[in-house]
Amino acid sequence: MHPIMVHFGVALLCLALLFDIVGAVWRSESFRSAGLYTLVAGAVGTALSVLSGLVTPEAREREGGDVVQAHLSVIQAFISGRRVEVHKHWGYVLLAVVILWLAARIAVHLNQLRRPGLAMIAGVLTLIVLFITGYYGGELVYRERGRGGDAGFTAPAPQAVHRGALDMR
Repeated sequence: MHPIMVHFGVALLCLALLFDIVGAVWRSESFRSAGLYTLVAGAVGTALSVLSGLVTPEAREREGGDVVQAHLSVIQAFISGRRVEVHKHWGYVLLAVVILWLAARIAVHLNQLRRPGLAMIAGVLTLIVLFITGYYGGELVYRERGRGGDAGFTAPAPQAVHRGALDMR
């Protein structure tokens, strides 16, 4: 489910920032409201994506039996761990900055934050972290597949799939 779910959060977060930018440039309350509602949906999608990533068989297999020991070297794994660990830790960072962005955006909506540009900066920061997280996820799926790398799963090469389709005539 994880590879399917992440795309909803990615699309919604990008669209939320786009709505916020258009709303700021055109001074349109409708676009600002659409941005806020889209951000709420994107935050829910991000949380569900992180949760679905944690329950994938590959993630559970890598954690092993001792979860406490697995999290003792979080900083080292964050910087130099296997791709799946780095991707997971960036996912945590992403969830944190999405929550920060959502809090800032709600504060702007309620007129509690006088500088709406701070919410926009949080949105840009979120997309940067989103792209980094997505990069490592893409590395897991597309670079390591078929090579038996640290992704832990393999898929047939595209040529083999194509040849198999030709043999079925």
